[in-house]
Amino acid sequence: MLAKVSLALAAVAAVTTLAVADRPHHGPPPKEAVDACSSKAANDTCSFSHDGHDIAGTCSTGPDGNGPLACKPDHPPGPPQAALDACASSSRGDACNFTMHDHAIAGTCDGPPDKPLACRPNDMPPHD
Repeated sequence: MLAKVSLALAAVAAVTTLAVADRPHHGPPPKEAVDACSSKAANDTCSFSHDGHDIAGTCSTGPDGNGPLACKPDHPPGPPQAALDACASSSRGDACNFTMHDHAIAGTCDGPPDKPLACRPNDMPPHD
């Protein structure tokens, strides 16, 4: 059961981790995303596996043209619906709680400026 909770928390973290191809201020893209485009050109289709998820995308650099060519997910994974629901009527920084696989998770409403807020577990670093 702890493995299910860890997987759910990894999905919350994936929002930040996998969207880095178009957000260079969050750090470099995962090695798997860079490797997927090593023999491709910008705008070529690509795919890779990261943390047990198969991801399809397009080879791209950051929005300002900087950074390595990497596989930018077509549909980056998002936080679990329960984490989104926990912040549906809240503001950034508000305390929140949700349940994932029978485990109560306490957190803070957070997320990228262009996405809905989600309950970020307290043991995860805040979103820039």
